[in-house]
Amino acid sequence: MGRIWQKFSEWLKRKRSWLAALLFAYASVTLGQQSASENLANGLSLYLPFDGDANAFMAKGNPMEMAGGLYVVFVSGKIGQAVHCGLKGEHRFLSYLTASVNFLPNICPDKGTISFWVKPDWNGDEPSERYRHFFSIRSGLFYLYWHRGALTFSSTSRSQARHHYAPSVSVTNWKAGEWHHVAVTWQRNEKTMRGVKRIFLDGKLAGEAKDVLMDFELTGALIIGGIDGSETFERSADAAIDEFAIWERVLSDEEIKQLVQMGGQGQSLSSLPSVQKLAEETRERLLKTLPPQKGNLLSNASFEVGTHPYRASNMSLRLDETTKVHGERSACFDASHWTGTTVLTSGLFLARQQIDHTFSLWLKAERDEIPIRFGVYSAYVGGSQTYAPIFYGIEADAKLSTQWQRYQVTGKLPPSPNNLYFVRIAVMTSQPTKIWLDALQLEEGEKATPFRPRFPIEAGLTTDKPFHLFHPDEPVQVRLSVYAETPTAKSIPMTVTAFDVWDKVVERQSISVRHEGGKSPISTKTVNFRNLRMGSYRISLSDAQGKVLDEQVIAILPKFENLSTSMGIHVGANETGVALAKALGCSWVRILDACGVTHWNVVEPERGRWAFERDRWIDDAIDTYRKAGLKILGLLFRTPIWASSGDSVDHPPKDLEAWRNYVRKVAQHFKGRIDAWEVWNEPYGLGLFGGKENLYLQMVHIAAEEIKAVDPKAKIVAPCTYWRHESIVLWTERLLEIGLLNFVDVFSFHGYEGYRPSDFERVKVWACADGKQRPLWNTEQGLVSQSFYRFLPDAYDDPYTRWITFFPGNQVPTAREAASLLVKAYVSSLAAGCEKFFQYWAVPEDSLLPRMKSMSLLEFDNALRPKAVALAVAGWLLDGSKFVKAERKGDLWLVQFQKDKEAIAVAWSEGEPVTLTIAKGEKALTMMGTQVSREKGKIVLSSEPVYLVQSEF
Repeated sequence: MGRIWQKFSEWLKRKRSWLAALLFAYASVTLGQQSASENLANGLSLYLPFDGDANAFMAKGNPMEMAGGLYVVFVSGKIGQAVHCGLKGEHRFLSYLTASVNFLPNICPDKGTISFWVKPDWNGDEPSERYRHFFSIRSGLFYLYWHRGALTFSSTSRSQARHHYAPSVSVTNWKAGEWHHVAVTWQRNEKTMRGVKRIFLDGKLAGEAKDVLMDFELTGALIIGGIDGSETFERSADAAIDEFAIWERVLSDEEIKQLVQMGGQGQSLSSLPSVQKLAEETRERLLKTLPPQKGNLLSNASFEVGTHPYRASNMSLRLDETTKVHGERSACFDASHWTGTTVLTSGLFLARQQIDHTFSLWLKAERDEIPIRFGVYSAYVGGSQTYAPIFYGIEADAKLSTQWQRYQVTGKLPPSPNNLYFVRIAVMTSQPTKIWLDALQLEEGEKATPFRPRFPIEAGLTTDKPFHLFHPDEPVQVRLSVYAETPTAKSIPMTVTAFDVWDKVVERQSISVRHEGGKSPISTKTVNFRNLRMGSYRISLSDAQGKVLDEQVIAILPKFENLSTSMGIHVGANETGVALAKALGCSWVRILDACGVTHWNVVEPERGRWAFERDRWIDDAIDTYRKAGLKILGLLFRTPIWASSGDSVDHPPKDLEAWRNYVRKVAQHFKGRIDAWEVWNEPYGLGLFGGKENLYLQMVHIAAEEIKAVDPKAKIVAPCTYWRHESIVLWTERLLEIGLLNFVDVFSFHGYEGYRPSDFERVKVWACADGKQRPLWNTEQGLVSQSFYRFLPDAYDDPYTRWITFFPGNQVPTAREAASLLVKAYVSSLAAGCEKFFQYWAVPEDSLLPRMKSMSLLEFDNALRPKAVALAVAGWLLDGSKFVKAERKGDLWLVQFQKDKEAIAVAWSEGEPVTLTIAKGEKALTMMGTQVSREKGKIVLSSEPVYLVQSEF
């Protein structure tokens, strides 16, 4: 620009012409505008021009729309095209991940700017009570919405658990069909977390809120044109949205005016060379190149060596040697008529993006005309709801018969992080049936070729034990299966290694397998382990080059002759669920989402129509728990829509007499079978009981009256509160002031994020606020953890991976870290005086595999995660003990218990490692129950708990 300026200046001096001066001024302004426009690329983190494509033109993080851009409605835009969101969901909202496993964040919570053009279908002064959301991020309740003639830029305070509805500005002058530019900015102090939020309308500052507490996290899905959840349709924007952009910096007032001027001139950000450069960088990050892939890309695709790496959502996948297409075995699973859809998935594998692939497989069913959907999908799995992922890839529909048939689908694989994909087969039936599958094959090209295994020799590990769980008094045996497509006289060398949770090699064995002509192509060997003690282990199988072929996680735990009276769990009302509860020593089960058979919306979906009077399944579920010797904490929860005060089952009832009738009915029906009743789950949550302490008190009072009249022995458990966050603390203390404890036998709370005895001091005070001692129960605590497996990648990315991590930096703890945290949570609960600790949760989650992270205690193959093993060990050591005291000495925590003639202390450090001298005769055990290595009578304590056991003689 300097050379051009100099040229015009010299020409102006020579000519002294008014025309030259005018041209000079015009050139200066134009070039200045271009320079200013180019600066708009600085800090740009997500840009969506919506010109026929819902994916981002550029993104610092993940650029993909969470449903692959399917069924998005494009209309004429301010510049080019725009998206339209509304019409009661017919024109859907769009979703983008703000944070993603394989990418940087698309938005910065500390500061930023969001800018877009909007053309509403409605007038700004419309007399409507509707909310219209232009964007929303539920993790921070970070919304911009229209309501009652105003635009409001809301956010939440995490520490206070409250909303801040500011700034808010009038848009009553808006007319339907007119374009307007909207921009919002935010900036907070990283220490105080307080800052400023601003709204700009058509380039002018329209509203500002200062000193706002903004300790929110922006880690969920960014929704454009609506909001996720039960109010999706009612809160859609009903508008066209264009040129949506996010910066990780606060744009100046002049830059926001520049955006408005560009839009007025029909110039988009995508026209700027600097933004085009960012777009090219985005494409390069996403489309990592792979060389052409030859042959079948799926391992163990004919199930000759086990079921890894595949899984049925109901955990029914098994081998069948009686019917097959290839080799010696096929796989079979049960399609459940209860859920309507049963899904089989694979682990992640590598494939080339945007290249034609053909997926083929052989299938048959126990019945004819069973509908299925099968395909290959991106490892980037969208979905704005925790349990509602959206898959996209290449797929086809078919109907199965009772005869083996080959099915196939061909197409270009969509973009996927790190070129990772997975296979998914969904069976949709209202009748129970068996499904067999064999000879799965994914290959490059437009047609299926005859089936071939991925490798000429494949190998796998498994055990015959439920949950792959062994006991100390029995041999630890893992079965090795090796399949050779072509017989060979050569020995096949392999290595089997047992790793503990500290990734230390505990035992290693070299094995040779030989396949000779005329024999079965499958050879099996039993691998015996003699050096494994209590704990969690990963058994790894590798070839001569050290490549890992398969893994099997196993556990060794004592048999629980007597179940732990302090341990509760959330498991399904089925054979797997109750077997798991007993294997971990749990004596109680809580009726929440693993089995909601006491919930109001389940037992009385329509007024006066009681489900347990029409069908046996509710009673069967309760009987399953009881026959296993488990005690039950029932939950009075979830209002049916007909009785709800809102538009979802999570709202409180509008009619307390209907609530009374529900409580009375379930108390009568389940008398003697349910030992205690908790009134609602987290009533403080979602703000549904906020400011309604009197309503909740009335509900507890009614529950106490009706239940005690029917079953005086049943305990009333409430208020299911939380131990931290200002607004929840105030809500709880208000309940105590107005007399909650008059109707409560047991005080309940949820202990999430509590890992020290001092964390629950406040709860101890609440439980006896009326001067009476009453039991304290921690009715829910758990955490998401990474898998203990290493042989499968974990790139599956949906909102679940960021749900309830409660770990520094919102990172998901490793398997080892999670084991340590869960033990400390249990110990801290006992130290607070808790009689019961209910772990959440232990179900085989539907979406496990290809996702490996989970809140569950189970891996994708039902193996126990290390956190399950560590919790069971804690219960085994501490159940029946009496808490003595908890003391902190610097960074050292010592929590002391007395059990019969043993003194047990649980010790850990919150800071630097601490050296501790062990007394003579004192045992030091790891969180897995094994001996701690000591040197000259001393051990080193880290953040992981250690048990110090001293017998009294």
